Amino acid sequence: TTLFNEMPYLSAVMAPARNSDIAYDISGGFNIGPCRGFTGKLYGGYASAKDWMMPVGAAHGANGDLYHRFERVDLKGWHFGVSAAYDYKGIVGAEVAFEMAPSSYDQGYYQWRDRAKRVLSASITCRPIRPLRVGVGYRLRSGRASYELVPVAVLASMPAFYPEALPVRHSLGNVSDLSVEAAYDITPRLSVFCDINNLLGGDWQEYYGITTAPVNGLIGIGYKF
Repeated sequence: TTLFNEMPYLSAVMAPARNSDIAYDISGGFNIGPCRGFTGKLYGGYASAKDWMMPVGAAHGANGDLYHRFERVDLKGWHFGVSAAYDYKGIVGAEVAFEMAPSSYDQGYYQWRDRAKRVLSASITCRPIRPLRVGVGYRLRSGRASYELVPVAVLASMPAFYPEALPVRHSLGNVSDLSVEAAYDITPRLSVFCDINNLLGGDWQEYYGITTAPVNGLIGIGYKF
């Protein structure tokens, strides 16, 4: 269920039956503030995940179509980041964060299934009146990639069949997503909201071979129980 929620385009029934195992995930950091509304963070860590399910493009099927599945990967690597935020009496708030991690078939931050190298995020929120909240956000994910498992025989242009397959890297393009959001609290429990994403009309791949939607939005009603 977790994999399907993260990647609805992939075939969850093709995920390996073996459970993933996070051998260790060591992280730490320093907090600065709050000081006159400002806060800062410096953080990082190193993690190792065994048989971690990552999306891959499998060998071409009988019809010549590429299909996607989850493949067990022993993934490990460091990651670090820095962030800064400002809040003025709960009326206006701003935050910016930057994170980095390696990006290869078996090295990277296991929580980033798009194998991004750098992640930048920024947001500004405002409450002009207490029930209304509006915000603008931007996120940049660069160095993203997916891998296709290609049989050795194909790479070597050999007619013989070999069961071994090598991972071939494919760029997914950079995520450059500008979004706006608004929410209005009708009551302390009931609210309405509207989100609009990809205002820059970016054209990256969510997964290998599957491009993102153009400008899109969501309007809904929320209720807190």
